[in-house]
Order: sequence, then structure tokens, then C-alpha cells
Amino acid sequence: MLVINQKTTDPSFNLALEEYLFKNTDKEFFMLWQNERSIIVGKNQNTYAEINYNYVTDNNIQVVRRLTGGGAVFHDMGNLNFTFIRRGIKFKFNNYDYFTKPVVETLRSLGVPAELSGRNDLLIEGMKFSGNAQCADNTGVLHHGNLLFNADMSLLSNALNVNPLKLKSKSIRSVRSRVTNIIDHLKSKITIEEFRELLLEKILSGNRSADLYELNSNEIDKVESLRGKKYSTWEWNYGSRQPYSFKKEMMFPGCCLEVNLDVRENKIVSAKIFGDFFGQRDICEIEQAVVGAEYRKDVLLSILQKMPIDEYISGLTAEQLINAFV
Repeated sequence: MLVINQKTTDPSFNLALEEYLFKNTDKEFFMLWQNERSIIVGKNQNTYAEINYNYVTDNNIQVVRRLTGGGAVFHDMGNLNFTFIRRGIKFKFNNYDYFTKPVVETLRSLGVPAELSGRNDLLIEGMKFSGNAQCADNTGVLHHGNLLFNADMSLLSNALNVNPLKLKSKSIRSVRSRVTNIIDHLKSKITIEEFRELLLEKILSGNRSADLYELNSNEIDKVESLRGKKYSTWEWNYGSRQPYSFKKEMMFPGCCLEVNLDVRENKIVSAKIFGDFFGQRDICEIEQAVVGAEYRKDVLLSILQKMPIDEYISGLTAEQLINAFV
């Protein structure tokens, strides 16, 4: 097994690297990695239903969809992530105990009563500190997990805080759990870098075939290509095949607005705007203008900026109105 102590913190690169190693090599890997602050969305989820979009964009939090199912998770530099890629029929899909055991044993050696609970969560005293997910093909299994070591809980809460009335989606929603940081349960405080080294040593000492490995320039180029074609695109990270309905109410100076949208195949198929606003033009012209458009903030804003919004909703600009659409 090859062990990669990955130093790159770009989430789109790291997720592209996972896919490249899993789908384009026949080798076994263990990787430790960290991401800059980001939300990592499950493969089958509706991204808009999982994130607080305006908070995420205002705070430059990246959003990237991963290769595995499950729920959305928050990453920052207080978070440590691990990936196993194992080959052969003995590494069966949904065998979470095997892949989380090194983490549990490392934490217990530090006096932390970690345990695997349910299908794929790691808990400390009933509180979640790690979510895990897998995907498989006929050659083996990719398993990865996130470890909340000293993550910014305020960012986590705000970034993933979505009004359940805002989106009615048929895709899989995340199950919110009470979460905790590992550092809060350590009797002797250590840094995330020290914890990373302990987990790395656990893997190296527990696997006689384990060797440290560094990517070569050819592999990096291929991962960069995959990143550019897939993991950094709106189509992969936000696009959803599942139909959903969007509803948002907002107060503006002088009026209250309610925007209702139906979205199919990433495009708006119907739109209705309600409110106590005044305007000299019929609001249905805005509704008709956005029908057929991709449900993307930049696309919708470009449409609204071409229209005299103040004549439809007195006192409002396109830049204000767009906030009621996302």
C-alpha cells in the first residue's frame, strides 16, 4: 500500500486526486489530506439544498461535489481527512469498521473514547466528529472520512444552515447531528499536525507493505486535467438532475418579496414573484424572462441587469433582487 501525505489544500484538486487514484490505477493507497475551508457535497445531493448560498459565497467558501454518496460536510484547516483505496473482493462496500479502526485506535491511545456508531459516523460521548463515505467498483473500494480536530464551528454552522422551507428537493438531504472537535476531548493538548503524524505512523507501522509515496509530474498533470474538466465546474458541483422547488421570502426597504421557482435539469421551468411592492410594469415580465435560464446566480443576474427592475419593483435594483433568487 502506498501512503500519500498530501500537502495540497485545494479541495477540487484533492477530490480529483481521489478519483484519479481510484479509477486510473490498480494500486492501493492511504492518503492524509486537508482542505481550505469548503463544503464537500455528497454525489447524490442537491447542493442548493445543503448550503447557505449567500453566506458561502460572501465568505469565499468553496463548494465541491465528491465521488461518494452521503451528506454534506464542512472542511477547513482544523479538519483532517483520510482516504483508503483497497483492492480485491475482501474489501467489501459498507465495511466501515475496517477503515475507521486506525482512527479509533489512535484516538483511544490518546485517552479519547472514540467509537463507530450506526453505519458510518464516529462519535465521542455521543457527539459526531467524523462522517465517512464509500464508493466501489469491481476492483475495490474507496473509503474516505473527515475528522473534526479543531474546526471553526461557527463557520460550519452558518455555512450548512439552510431553511428547510427554502427548498423542496427530491435528492438526499444531510442529517444534521450534534458535532464536536477532537481537541476538546484530549487530556493533553496536541496540534493537528502532531495528530496527523500519529495517524500516519499508525498506518505505516500497522501495514508491513506501506511505503510513503509522492506524485510524479505526469500524475499531477492528469489530476489537474480532471480537476479542470470536472471538479472545478459548476455543472459537477451545483448541477442537479433531480427536480426541485425553491421558495424564498425577503424583506427589502419598502416591500416584502416571495420568489417561487420550479427547477428541472438545472433550468427554471416556472417562476412566480409575490409581494406588497409597487411597480409600473407587470411583474410577470420578470417571471417570463428567467424561465428557461440555468439556475445560476451569475446567469440570473445578467438577465435582471438588462431589465429596469425599479419599474417592476419600486426602489429595487437587480443586485438586490438577485438575493431573493438564491
